[in-house]
Amino acid sequence: MQKIPDLIEKVGELKNWRQIFIILLTGVVTWYLGGVNLKP
Repeated sequence: MQKIPDLIEKVGELKNWRQIFIILLTGVVTWYLGGVNLKP
């Protein structure tokens, strides 16, 4: 029964990494498509 919380924690971490990856990917694509307009 002790392995279940570890499994939930790992799944949660994977979901977080997936969200972070999607956010970064969206940001890069938006920056790339926007080009010069979004440059600092």
